[in-house]
Amino acid sequence: MEAIPRKRRRIRLGLVAAATALAAAAFGCGQAPAPASPAAPTPTAVGTPANDATSPTTTSPTTTPSTTTPPTTAAPTTTTTAPSSNGANVGRVGVNTNYYWFDESTDTAGLQTLAAAGVTWVRDVFDWRTMEPTQGQFNWSGSDALVAATAKTGINLLAILAYSAPWASSDPTGGGNQYYPPKNPSDYAQFASAVVARYGPGGTFWATRPDLAVHPLAAVEIWNEPWGYWSWEPNPDPAAYGRLVMAAGPAIRAADPNVQIVVAGDDQVVRTDGAIANFVQPMLASNPAIANYVDAWSVHPYPDPETNGPQVTSPIEYNYDRVTVTQNETAAAGVSRPIWITEIGWTTATGSSDGVSEATQAQYVSQALATALGPWRSFVAKVFLYTWQQDGTNVSDPQAHYGLRRADGSMKPAWSAVTSYLQ
Repeated sequence: MEAIPRKRRRIRLGLVAAATALAAAAFGCGQAPAPASPAAPTPTAVGTPANDATSPTTTSPTTTPSTTTPPTTAAPTTTTTAPSSNGANVGRVGVNTNYYWFDESTDTAGLQTLAAAGVTWVRDVFDWRTMEPTQGQFNWSGSDALVAATAKTGINLLAILAYSAPWASSDPTGGGNQYYPPKNPSDYAQFASAVVARYGPGGTFWATRPDLAVHPLAAVEIWNEPWGYWSWEPNPDPAAYGRLVMAAGPAIRAADPNVQIVVAGDDQVVRTDGAIANFVQPMLASNPAIANYVDAWSVHPYPDPETNGPQVTSPIEYNYDRVTVTQNETAAAGVSRPIWITEIGWTTATGSSDGVSEATQAQYVSQALATALGPWRSFVAKVFLYTWQQDGTNVSDPQAHYGLRRADGSMKPAWSAVTSYLQ
């Protein structure tokens, strides 16, 4: 059996892998910079964060999170035909953002742009290392700014509770590398509880901001890509991730029983030694009670090679169609939950072998949405495009060109592909 290619390692996220670069830009926006972070394996350059100073007319859409229960039958293959929308896709299409690192006015302006286009969900990081740099001492500036902006615009927020605070990290060197899981899952659970308690319906944040209509945190995601060695060092451990879910899940439910909990659902681990292993099945087997704390499964079905489009279906484990693997395996385990594709995108770094043209990026985005919102609609509840962040300027850097916007802030054709599904 072929080993999983090392190439599949990604730190696309301007979420945390790029925290140092983004924090530097955030400092220019009036927010304190994040402390230096231990480098992830083979760090990648990241483009300049979005300049969102100009915003169009604000709209404030609201949606009810999907509770669709997926079927247990095999899913259809991809399609190219856009399903008829008439607004039916509003609430199903979101984008990844990096607004945690900016101030409230910048966040609000950017979210107004998205709201005006019909986007009602964003996925952003709540960075534990900067939110609780010392145990029990919180810095809420970045999350307060982002949550205030969501309240002003009616945008729903999926907050990634990522990764370890340095004091909590199990890094054996003592260096506090955030990509090592916490030594004590209970520390992560306390952080998760504090976040949800602050931003839930009766949260302390709303008492400090009587100028805002209460717009509670909609969903939280437990870690990001724990199935990859770059996000869970030294190598993925499904049972250990299960223990993190079992610690955080009850704490989140106690703080706000209505916030949705999103759990990693990609079913291949990517190890440093290339060994083949599953993720979801052993994680669930480690403690069947985990099912009580899964409201949705998160998947990141990036293809390998990254120039493949959604219509390339073989081998399934390396392509977009592997969403159906998660659907079938979780159904077989009796844990059918809506699937949220929380990242998917293509880079337009034409100086890199991973890059596609802007026209091809738009075509692939359209095909991915057509499939998720069409034949997969019964079990895929949401799709979050990666990424709303503006591109960088180095066309040889694939990580800096996943954006729906160019470096100058102008929209790529892929943005029109997204908005066409929201009309």
